[in-house]
Amino acid sequence: MHRATTKYAETSEGAVEKDGIAKELKFYTRGGNDDSDATKNTMKFYHGVPEERVFVHPSSANFSVGNYSCPWLVYYQLVRTSKPFMRDVTECSNYDLLLFGGKVEVIAAEGLIVVDDYVRMSANARIAALIGGLRRKVDDLLSKKISNPSYDVVNSLEMKLIVKLLRTDGLGQ
Repeated sequence: MHRATTKYAETSEGAVEKDGIAKELKFYTRGGNDDSDATKNTMKFYHGVPEERVFVHPSSANFSVGNYSCPWLVYYQLVRTSKPFMRDVTECSNYDLLLFGGKVEVIAAEGLIVVDDYVRMSANARIAALIGGLRRKVDDLLSKKISNPSYDVVNSLEMKLIVKLLRTDGLGQ
C-alpha cells in the first residue's frame, strides 16, 4: 500500500494529522496477468517483482477506510471489471504475515526476513532467528492438527504465546 502525503489541520493545540481519504490510497498486488495497456499503465516494481495497481471493491466494508495501521492488506478475491478490484479485504499485521503468510526465509546476515519471495522486512539477526523458529512451531502445530483433527492446538503453550503475540502486536502488554 502506498499512502498519500500526510496532511495536517491547525488547531488551538497545534497541528493534528487529518484522517486519510480512501481514494488517495494506492494498493498494489504481485503480478498482472495480461499485457493490456491498462495493466502496463498500472505496473510498478517492488524489489524486482512486478506489481499491479488494484482497488478496494465498492461493496467492501473497507471501501471508505482512509487510514490503516499496517501497510499490508489481504483479500479473498480479485475481480477484474472496469479495474482490478479486491473483495473481502482486511488489514494484516507484520506478525500475521510472518506466521501465516507463505514461505519464510530468514537472512540473518542482512537483517532481513523475506515472506513468500515477496514481502521484505528488516529485523536484527536475533529477532529474525526467533521469528524463523516460531514460524516452524506454527507449521508443526498446523501439521499435527491436519494429521490428527482431535489434537488440541488451542490449549498448547505455543498457540497461547502466538495468540498473545498477535493480540499485542509483539509488545506483550
